[in-house]
Amino acid sequence: MRGRRAQRSQAMTEFALVAPVLLLLTFGIIDFGRALYFYSAGAAAAREAARVAIHASNPLPTNSDVR
Repeated sequence: MRGRRAQRSQAMTEFALVAPVLLLLTFGIIDFGRALYFYSAGAAAAREAARVAIHASNPLPTNSDVR
């Protein structure tokens, strides 16, 4: 009976030491993923804004403009 209790205490101690590291790693990965997503969304928004600005300043000719 004493051996099982010691094993249980050892497992709880190991978990108490490893859990903060695992949580930090998990939330770090999540935070990095969110930062990468926002960087990508910002780049896509800038690209789309540049495309709209180019098309708005120089509209394509219509059929009547070509004739």
